Amino acid sequence: MDLNNRIEGYLPFFLPLLLFFSRSIADITVITISILFLSKSFYHNDFEWLSISWIKIFILFLIYLIIFNTSLSSNSMDSLFYSLGFIRWPLFALAISFWIFKERKSLDYFLIGSLLVGLIFLIDLSFQFYLDDGGFFGTSKNMSPGRLSIPFSDNVIPGRLLIYLWLFISSIILFQSENKKNIYSFFVLTFTSFFLILISGERMALMIFVSAVLLIDIAILNKKNLLKIILFNLSLLILVYFLFVNEPQTSSKILSISQKLLNFWKSDYGVVFISSYQKWMHNPFFGSGIHQFQSIEPIYGYGIMETTKILHAHNYPLNLLVETGLIGLTLFYAIIFFIIKEIVSKARNNLSLMIFLITIIYVSFFPFHSHFKLSHNWINAISWFSIGLIFSILNFNEKNSEN
Repeated sequence: MDLNNRIEGYLPFFLPLLLFFSRSIADITVITISILFLSKSFYHNDFEWLSISWIKIFILFLIYLIIFNTSLSSNSMDSLFYSLGFIRWPLFALAISFWIFKERKSLDYFLIGSLLVGLIFLIDLSFQFYLDDGGFFGTSKNMSPGRLSIPFSDNVIPGRLLIYLWLFISSIILFQSENKKNIYSFFVLTFTSFFLILISGERMALMIFVSAVLLIDIAILNKKNLLKIILFNLSLLILVYFLFVNEPQTSSKILSISQKLLNFWKSDYGVVFISSYQKWMHNPFFGSGIHQFQSIEPIYGYGIMETTKILHAHNYPLNLLVETGLIGLTLFYAIIFFIIKEIVSKARNNLSLMIFLITIIYVSFFPFHSHFKLSHNWINAISWFSIGLIFSILNFNEKNSEN
């Protein structure tokens, strides 16, 4: 199994490059690692992971999708294909925690790769914002005014990916080293990430990031850090004020957040949410079939979106309700519940770590986030990677406690 050893040695460094720049490459990475992990399990006859609580719930969720949800779908073969494809997400998370990040040095390699990716985002997004909105060589040109793109792509979700990158790097520098100066590294990283998300033009990413920062503040709060945290949060407010005064493009996005929240049900998100609710009502318990959202009535929105097709709910739970019904939603969030339960159980000796890791789950699966669809392969790849990273950190934390 020399191939496995090579993968263990080199993949952690390249994972950020594989996950953060291309949806297709990210999905190929997930599928390849999942297949290799499954092959490794068969080769060593090691299926210890089947006894994990959240995996047992996932198996129930998968059985439900294949037997009940697929049979009631408006396109059974398509739903069956996507139901079977869902297997790759937990397998990917398991591969990360049981195999790829088995050794502590793997996290160090991943940190180096993540810092490199962060530097690329910093340079390219700054170039897009201040010099040329097409980015280097025009590779980041997009059709959305006031929005920046992922480097070398026209996909306008750099802010969402930056939240994950910020959390992944922070989790390592704060909890995988005993260097007391790491709190300052965290502040620099957070300040830089906040700046990039502000200029990206992504309203929801900005709101998710701010709420996550507040949760992390709680995680690292103690008497020694209190004044540092207060001063740091003030620096974030000063940055907002500076951009608000000097960058009209950014100030309009900041103002639009309050306008959209105050008039939420008349906004585009409100229309999508209400239309999704109407779609859900066709089959509230079992759903209308996974990956069938856009073919379920109403096809179009209303009001400001009466000529626009509603392709997905922009919300994970709503998408689950429409496609898998109340039963599917319950089973899926039972998986998330048992993951959180394991975090609480394994990090009970470290409250800061517990809050931090639950924050990562919050960013990935919290019900009220208006973002993305159930079958968004790129975001799913990074979300399920985060679960693998969480359990890797928990495993190292347990070993440290024992020692």
